[in-house]
Amino acid sequence: MMPLLLSGAVKVMREDYDSGELLLYYLERGDTCAMSMTCCLGEKQSEIRAIGEVPGVILMIPVQKMSEWIGKYKSWMAFVFESYNNRFNELLNAIDTIAFMDMNDRLLNYFLEKSKIEKSKIVLKTHQDIAKELNTSRVVVSKLAKNQRIIIHCQTGVRAVIGYSLFERLGFTDITVYEGGINEWKNLGNKLVSEEWCHFNYNSYVINI
Repeated sequence: MMPLLLSGAVKVMREDYDSGELLLYYLERGDTCAMSMTCCLGEKQSEIRAIGEVPGVILMIPVQKMSEWIGKYKSWMAFVFESYNNRFNELLNAIDTIAFMDMNDRLLNYFLEKSKIEKSKIVLKTHQDIAKELNTSRVVVSKLAKNQRIIIHCQTGVRAVIGYSLFERLGFTDITVYEGGINEWKNLGNKLVSEEWCHFNYNSYVINI
């Protein structure tokens, strides 16, 4: 059976013999897994692991129909080749991430990708979960997360001061409070990029409490 994702999101992982994992790519609505197609046509067991990340629906297509439709429908053949190309590019991206990014950049890239897949600015993952998907240790993830620059703001600046003390107790080392709050920011004529509670950029986490 070939899986075709109708809704939701699935993460595709590679496992080693020591139960380690590495996140390869995500499947979203309208996607299928090239590895699954190859294994179905070759009647082989898949060497990857797929885990539901966002609840959804999967349509399972019989192997016989896959072969039949490739010769019968040009649109289906184009879909199959496009799926292979997309997954190949995502694998190249995964390799580039490991080979050319340091762990700090990989961690940030992970947050941005998770935010995109889950369509939420809130990433509900423990440091252990993140470490497992990045094939590193929890200690490394915790240390990197706590060394990131954090800018805290609220409406007037009062709650941000409370937030500062909480983050300090949790072991975060680079914390800044925008004392004037969002009210001052808007009164100075500055633009609000996002109304969300939290957003990421390449230098810091900005948190609104």
